[in-house]
Amino acid sequence: EALALADRLEQAQRAAEAASAAQARAGTVAAAPASAASATAASASGANEVQPVAGPDRKPLSWPPSTRLTYTLSGLYRGGPLYGNAVVEWRRAGTHYQVQFDVHVSPFFDRRVFSDGQITERGLSPQHYDETLELPLVAPRTSHIEFTDDEVLLPNGNRLIKFPQTQDQASQFVQFVWLFTMRPDLARPGTLIDIPLALTHGVHRWHYRVEGTEAIALPFGQIDAIHLVPVHEGP
Repeated sequence: EALALADRLEQAQRAAEAASAAQARAGTVAAAPASAASATAASASGANEVQPVAGPDRKPLSWPPSTRLTYTLSGLYRGGPLYGNAVVEWRRAGTHYQVQFDVHVSPFFDRRVFSDGQITERGLSPQHYDETLELPLVAPRTSHIEFTDDEVLLPNGNRLIKFPQTQDQASQFVQFVWLFTMRPDLARPGTLIDIPLALTHGVHRWHYRVEGTEAIALPFGQIDAIHLVPVHEGP
């Protein structure tokens, strides 16, 4: 709430400065008496302005170096055990990123998703996306999505409007790291988060609900993870 108040006060200050600048420009083309009156009014207005409260500095996210994580998967499917493994690989060179997920669930399927793009002030900006699905006795299926500054090109050739901060199925997970780092207030349980997501069949806003923080034990120690649950697909 304090951050939101600081943002609103900062916006009010910017609006006051813009109004003062507009008055100054108008004064240069007006008659001298009118200009003097405008300057006097601007001075009186400035004397009564409320100064904004300085908010905390928000340091930019320090993006991690190239990293590779390996997971062992287990679960139940239709009452029977399910086993598999997964590899998540993050590659970064300057502002160029690549993120890849490889999931193998024996004997059902192998799935690979790959995102390539740029790191910007607003997080990840995908430029290319690949998705491959392999099923037993079936030829692998691969789909591609391309991103421009304002459009998303789907595998069927359709071009759709690209919403601000649109992500693909691979980049969205890394984008959440950036989002919670820059906006820690969003990690509160019950918070709903919208994220534009480019899928092979279209671009939609997906809604996620924050369930809370969960402790996960890893070989190198315990970490606190944020549990997100997809609520439903938006329009």
